[in-house]
Amino acid sequence: MEHENTTARVISPDKPDKSPGPKHAGKYNYYDMRDALERAAGRISLVAAHFKCSPQTVRNYMKRYPELEEFRRGLVSNIGDMAISQFWLALQRGEKWAIQRGLRKFAKFADPRLSD
Repeated sequence: MEHENTTARVISPDKPDKSPGPKHAGKYNYYDMRDALERAAGRISLVAAHFKCSPQTVRNYMKRYPELEEFRRGLVSNIGDMAISQFWLALQRGEKWAIQRGLRKFAKFADPRLSD
């Protein structure tokens, strides 16, 4: 039995997408747009480059299908959650950069005397 490769393709600014599929604005559908948003981690500029259209065209398409904008917000939110988790782990490991950033950004909430 052959196994299907389930690794998600990611759109990267360093490696242009060479996958088959629609390449021109207006020649894609909802599912193409959703797939491109997912592979680009919600980055509109990369989706626009994939479809060879302007970022505004992508935004307009998302206005036409509000569930796509909601899907994109979820992707971007996940990235933020991952970044916060990694920052927290770096703090727990005692990494100097994380401690310095944490003190600059969060210490004032613990002790108002530390405010700028």
